[in-house]
Amino acid sequence: MRRRSQRSRRLVLLGPQRVTPTLAAATEDLVAEGALEADAPVATITAGWQDREGSLEHLDPGAGHRLIDLGLYERANRVAEADPELVEAHHATQRQLKELRRVYNLRLRGAMATWASISGMTGDDRLLGPEREDALAAIRALDRRHLVRVAEIRAAYEAEFIPLEREPVANERADLAGLLADVGAVVIAGGHVATLLNRLRMFGVESSLGNLPLIAWSAGAMAIGSRVVLFHDRPPWGPGNAEAFEIGLGLFDDLIPFPHASGRLALSDVDRMGRLAQRFAPDLCILMDEGARLDRVDDTWAAARGTLALDLAGAGVDLDSVAA
Repeated sequence: MRRRSQRSRRLVLLGPQRVTPTLAAATEDLVAEGALEADAPVATITAGWQDREGSLEHLDPGAGHRLIDLGLYERANRVAEADPELVEAHHATQRQLKELRRVYNLRLRGAMATWASISGMTGDDRLLGPEREDALAAIRALDRRHLVRVAEIRAAYEAEFIPLEREPVANERADLAGLLADVGAVVIAGGHVATLLNRLRMFGVESSLGNLPLIAWSAGAMAIGSRVVLFHDRPPWGPGNAEAFEIGLGLFDDLIPFPHASGRLALSDVDRMGRLAQRFAPDLCILMDEGARLDRVDDTWAAARGTLALDLAGAGVDLDSVAA
């Protein structure tokens, strides 16, 4: 599969690493193509692991690569101790976002149920087709509006408190810049996506990466896209509607990764999967199971064999089969 992208950084998205680790192969490929020196240190971001941050024993970066964890979770704890005013403002912002999310999900539940019901109706397609399209358009508009409101809340917080310029944050950013100046690539692991994304934002990590090659998986891959979609078709409670949860770092904007797809999505329900693919089109919904891999080189994406996307009919297909 070759699909145009809008960013130039060398980027690798991987499937989950615990059962089928592919990090070493990815770093070795970067070395082979000259994007990474053979013995260069590699920075890791494991803030999504929270209290297990920096537990790198099971990560194999390949021969010659020393891992240096950036410790964003621990750094955020230090900022909290040094700047309680900023932390209280951050918590207040999070409470606003949580309340907004409750309202969004309440509205989403009704809109999704309506669309599913209309989609399942049989009859004259000349009559029903426009109604299905209108129901889908309403959900897309709701998703867009929610992310606009999220951006407005975050912008108000940043304008009032200017977190990146506050001394405790600025000191940590200066130290991070020094560490990043000495590494050849950056790895972003999975874990809790909201925790990871908040720490990446707190320290303005994206602006410090320069043009370093980036490898990410699971929550890490989710966090660096343009929008973060939460999903689980079989949750302990609720209807399991995928939600446009957050704005990501925006390092790519034409794909949405769905880690652990086989365990979290009802892939055998093609009608449900078709609605998922249609809702987020033209972005491709990528099924990032064990062994999946996407590489962005020279502004185009290439998919490893067996890496699947949902087509608009809800089938998991090779990306070559999906119209770019």
